[in-house]
Amino acid sequence: MSRVPALSRRTLVELVHDLDVLGSYASSPVRRAFSALVARLADRDAALAELDQLKASDARFLHLSQVRAGLRSDHAADAAAALLIATICDAADLDLKLAVLIAACEPHLDDARTFPAVYLRLLLSDLRQLRPWNEGNRRP
Repeated sequence: MSRVPALSRRTLVELVHDLDVLGSYASSPVRRAFSALVARLADRDAALAELDQLKASDARFLHLSQVRAGLRSDHAADAAAALLIATICDAADLDLKLAVLIAACEPHLDDARTFPAVYLRLLLSDLRQLRPWNEGNRRP
């Protein structure tokens, strides 16, 4: 299986802000994986911020900080992969999976207008339009 590219936390937050991530299926495999992913992304961002701070102040610990940031990025990629292969329980789980794919396609602000991100965003919009009609079709 190929690695999930670095995710844009900004894009992920933007796409899931209106989802009920902890709703009635809070224990779904996708939502548990999403919680782990958010934690890993926070760890990664903290390590990258620390790395930026060390670059400006103390080069002695720079290598150690680079290794730590790399490991945390790997952990975030692993968490994203776990989410993408998890079994869905409802349409909101599918929303989360699609949001992760979009966040992987959009590491920079301008990437939202490029292939495939622009089409994945349209697909997510279409899926969300169907949700009220599809809510009764949840898996037990």
